Amino acid sequence: MKIQQVQKARTTNITVRVPWAVCLHTTGRGVPTKAAKTGRTAISIALEIYLASQADHWGGPGYVIDYDGTVYQLAADTTRTQHVGSFGPNGEDRRAQCMSGEWERICSPAFVTAWKAAWPRKKHPWTLFPSRHPNTDLVGVEIIPVGSGIGGEPMRPGLLFTAAQHEAAAQLAAAIGKRHRWPRGWWRGSRLVGHEDVSLDRQNKGGGWDVGARREKPYFDFNYVRAQVGAAQL
Repeated sequence: MKIQQVQKARTTNITVRVPWAVCLHTTGRGVPTKAAKTGRTAISIALEIYLASQADHWGGPGYVIDYDGTVYQLAADTTRTQHVGSFGPNGEDRRAQCMSGEWERICSPAFVTAWKAAWPRKKHPWTLFPSRHPNTDLVGVEIIPVGSGIGGEPMRPGLLFTAAQHEAAAQLAAAIGKRHRWPRGWWRGSRLVGHEDVSLDRQNKGGGWDVGARREKPYFDFNYVRAQVGAAQL
C-alpha cells in the first residue's frame, strides 16, 4: 500500500479525538464525470475538493484512495473531520430520527432490510459507534468510483471500484486498526462500516449507495475487504 501525505490546508483549530473505527465512502460519480470533461485526473479533483473543505471547517475524509490503490492522507487519524453529516437536506436531526425509530419510515424498505440483516444486534444506525456523533469515532476514507471512461475496470462486473482500491481499503483499515491497537476481531463488527450504515441520506430505493455494499446488487464488496483485513491481522 502506497500512502502519500497531502499538504493540509489548515493546521489550527483541530479537534483531537481517539479513532475508534473506519468508515468507507465513495466520492460519488461527479468526480470521474468532471475528470472526463476536463481532462484532469479524478484524484486531483477529489483532493482539490477535500482540501478546500478543510480550509474552513475540517470537512472531508482523512484518506482518499485512487484507482491504482494509492492512498492519499489528508488528516491524522486523531483529527476529527466532518465526513458524516448530522442533519438531512431539510435540517432533520439524524440522531433524533434514529433514536425515535423514525429512520425506518424515512429510509427505503430495501435499505432497512439490508441494514438489519447486516447489523442484527443493533437497534439503529447511530448505535454502531460509542459516542454521540460518528465523526467523533470514525476515520473517513473516500474511494473514487470508476465511470465515464475513467478509472479502468472494476474488480468484477457490477461493482464501481477497482481490485486495487479494494485491496488498499483493506490494507489501510488493517494498518489503522493495528496502529491504534483495536481489539482482535474488530474488523468483523462496527469498527468497519460504510457511510450508508451510519447516515440516513446515503440510501435510495435500491438500498445503500455509499459505498454501495447494502444494495441488492452491490457496488462494493465489503465481505472481501473484511476477509482481507482479517488475513492481514493474523
